[in-house]
Amino acid sequence: MAIALLGGASGIYLQARSALSQTYIARMGERPVVRLSDGTRIQLNANTQVQTQVTRTERTVTLERGEAYFEVVHDAKRPFVVYAGNRRITDLGTKFAVQREGDGVKVIVTEGRVRVDTLDAPVPA
Repeated sequence: MAIALLGGASGIYLQARSALSQTYIARMGERPVVRLSDGTRIQLNANTQVQTQVTRTERTVTLERGEAYFEVVHDAKRPFVVYAGNRRITDLGTKFAVQREGDGVKVIVTEGRVRVDTLDAPVPA
């Protein structure tokens, strides 16, 4: 019986986690706006793909390709982090854009601050 309960709980957990993950794609000529469940606004530029995940403890976006502009709703209990290439961009209460072309990543801050770390570096950059 314990195995059945554990199996059922695992299925519910995996189902709940997968429901929080979304992929958004903007094709050529499109610039859609995505609103996350926390109110954060993401505007995708054309030819952009992002994957989002919002949980009770964190909010993450992986920029697979293209460019996105973020207007982040501050939540001290759930950091907002963007992964692009080998960069981790952590929001510190701001509005910013991230552009990814292959391995190249550019971050443009229009309001507030962000922290940018290089993931394969021994010390944050």
